[in-house]
Amino acid sequence: MAKIRHIAIMTDEPYELAEFYRDVFGMTIRETGSRKAAWVTDGYIEMALLPRETETSPKGINHFGFTLDSGEEREQVVERLKEFGCKVFSPGPGRPYAEEAARDLHGNRFDLAVDKSNGEGSGWVQGKGGGWQAMEAGRGKPMEQVQDKQAAK
Repeated sequence: MAKIRHIAIMTDEPYELAEFYRDVFGMTIRETGSRKAAWVTDGYIEMALLPRETETSPKGINHFGFTLDSGEEREQVVERLKEFGCKVFSPGPGRPYAEEAARDLHGNRFDLAVDKSNGEGSGWVQGKGGGWQAMEAGRGKPMEQVQDKQAAK
């Protein structure tokens, strides 16, 4: 069954917002990234706190992500999306944890990824300290390890 595993929020101050969610709700700051982004978790859902790209970019929820149990479920979901007239598209460069993306009937964007814990696809797996870790497609490594390795090149 599809599960919502992350929500991406665009903000001017990702670190400040991460500290807010930690201090008010007791969430864990899992990571701060090279894009000046931060990730917080309650142990079930990740919130990616992302910097706005321009001053005119909207603040607030940018997208959310579904993790699917298997490649077979992904195929079924994609087929149902097409039946509703929804176009499935590439999430774009720099997003290896999402295999595909789409918009619902009202234009809300979401990502699709297959759960890596079963050996399929890219996506999210349960992390050691709770929360979910983004995994590189086909390699089974936490994204921060992949990004560290790429940065070292």
